[in-house]
Amino acid sequence: MEYCHVKFKAKDDESLTRLTSFFELIKEEKDSSEEPDEKKLSDFLSEGEKGHFWNPSEEEQKEWQRFWAETAVEIRISLKMPLPPWDLESMYEAFWNGDYDLISITKENDYHHLNFNPHGYPYGGTGSMVALVNCFGHTIVGIDDGTGYAEYVDWKIKWVPGMKYPYVPPKEESKKQAPAKKPWWKFWLYQALKMRALCARVLRLLPCQCKRPLCDHKTFQSNVIGEDQNGAEVEILICNKCGQHWLKYLIEWPHYSKSGRWWRARVSEFEASSISANNVKSYIEQQPWCLVGGSFYDQGAHKISAPIKIA
Repeated sequence: MEYCHVKFKAKDDESLTRLTSFFELIKEEKDSSEEPDEKKLSDFLSEGEKGHFWNPSEEEQKEWQRFWAETAVEIRISLKMPLPPWDLESMYEAFWNGDYDLISITKENDYHHLNFNPHGYPYGGTGSMVALVNCFGHTIVGIDDGTGYAEYVDWKIKWVPGMKYPYVPPKEESKKQAPAKKPWWKFWLYQALKMRALCARVLRLLPCQCKRPLCDHKTFQSNVIGEDQNGAEVEILICNKCGQHWLKYLIEWPHYSKSGRWWRARVSEFEASSISANNVKSYIEQQPWCLVGGSFYDQGAHKISAPIKIA
């Protein structure tokens, strides 16, 4: 059986082996009935491989959001809209949400195929697969997305910090179309698939309100676990918009002013279902980042990175 595939030229044997191993990890997590373990996946990647993904500073993230907000709606939802590179979290999310099965990586003559089997159309696009292959240094040659094979052309316009906004596409820039000639219905299906994938990716780039240090209480559903051995109040928060689960750890001493302080860290639904109040403190301290706030902090609620120390 010939599957839909992303065709690529391997950089070298070592990089190919690493891609194949990582692909199998992603396939295993996608096929599992449990919450994907993204930390295990990220720990596999080298710093150089992670460097292929967008990891914006807080200021760069704000600049992208201003660029998006100031650009006309008709440009935002078009293929002319500049976008930043894939971030690692968005790539994971695209794989988990993609309506397809990941099959294998196989050698075909002098090239290799990342094979997948869509359950239907649209299925989420091939952008995450391209990002995956690229991060290991391989070169994309072509894609069979289910509408026929076409040589790969990176038609996306890259957003970089410092771009003027509101963005107006240059009039003299020629339109970039799909490189292969296809029947009219395949052409429009191809355009619809690209547009759906583009819109889904843009939405992933816009952070949900729950990722902000300060959130309205209506943002979450709250499930209080109870107090731990230190007397701290522990609760699970579930975002009403994106469904992300969070652990919140609150310390407050009633007889001392400005003693209230809390830590809030992301947690998978699977881990949240089995965690106890006494384990939450150590869980948060092991995370790469979390949000903190409360009257104890003069600068207000903010984000901190590891090492995290709750005291």
